[in-house]
Amino acid sequence: MSELLRVGLTLTQDWHRVPGGTAVAANALAVELVRSGEVELTGVIPRGGQPAEGFVPQVPTRRLPVGLPWLYDSWDHLRWPRITSVVPEAEVVHLTVPMAPPRERIPLVASVHDVLPLTMPSSFTRRGARMMSRGLKRIRSEGAMVLVPTEAGRREFLTQGFDPARLAVVPLGVDPTAPVAPEVQREVLDRHRGGTSLCALRGHRRASEGPGRARCRHGDP
Repeated sequence: MSELLRVGLTLTQDWHRVPGGTAVAANALAVELVRSGEVELTGVIPRGGQPAEGFVPQVPTRRLPVGLPWLYDSWDHLRWPRITSVVPEAEVVHLTVPMAPPRERIPLVASVHDVLPLTMPSSFTRRGARMMSRGLKRIRSEGAMVLVPTEAGRREFLTQGFDPARLAVVPLGVDPTAPVAPEVQREVLDRHRGGTSLCALRGHRRASEGPGRARCRHGDP
């Protein structure tokens, strides 16, 4: 019998149209956990399709029986499929997306970057805000431990009713990279002039909402 802690960790965001920073962080975290030699980790991915370019998981994976985007709807409404349905040996489930976790009989750990779906729902699509808000509330009530990347973030979670005894600050598992060259920054800003620069830089969508109104919104989960 393995003496390593056996973990099933979600890597579903690698299959998002725009994986974003949460996918970068989840992939790096998975690699570092394996490298630590302290866990036996299996990445859990959706059924069908290929990951986004540059986001192929670097750890062993197993597929759930439902693909995206229906997987998140199934978790939201049915609390199924379980992570343990494909990683039955898991002793801990590690959720890396702010979605309603499936019902499990083992401890749930969740890495969550922010509570924006609760505090700024207008920054998301209606579907995204609805699903992630419910997901965060279930993580709040069911998570054995919730990992947040900064102390400032931890304070935000406390204002939303998260149990301080079940909150831990764990910096994101991403290696630092060289700063973006000034000419690249200027090119991106010029290309998206008139929109929200931060949104353009973070790869979000700009959504027009009537004459003279435009705001940046996160894509659907």
